[in-house]
Amino acid sequence: MIVDRYDPMNLFELVPKLKLEMDPELAHLDRLLDDEVLFEQVKADLCRRYPNSARLGRHSTPVEVILRMLVLKRLYNFSYQQTERFVNDSIVLRQFCRLYLEAAPDDSTLTSAGRTSSAPRRLSTSTNGPSSWPVR
Repeated sequence: MIVDRYDPMNLFELVPKLKLEMDPELAHLDRLLDDEVLFEQVKADLCRRYPNSARLGRHSTPVEVILRMLVLKRLYNFSYQQTERFVNDSIVLRQFCRLYLEAAPDDSTLTSAGRTSSAPRRLSTSTNGPSSWPVR
């Protein structure tokens, strides 16, 4: 079953003495990725892979997490394995991906989702934000 999001949590507040924050580029992307139109496009892409997955089966990795991890992969030119490892190891990247304290999806999950959704590729060709993102 397709899951939209995990319940929000601010990891930075859990470890206040570390004074963690996202770099400006990630903070900007964080705001851009809150676009509901983009979110729904990615969700529709994922639902198309297996038509009944929107309502049946075990809970998926949330759409929001998949989208954000694929954007990180593209931004930093990571492999799927590197994306999984770096997100697992970084509190800042966990917060950006809205993974919080949940387990990061396996690289095979990201590979599968990356083949299904073209949103991260569409995002990388646009720098002007949601209004300029191509719509299919």
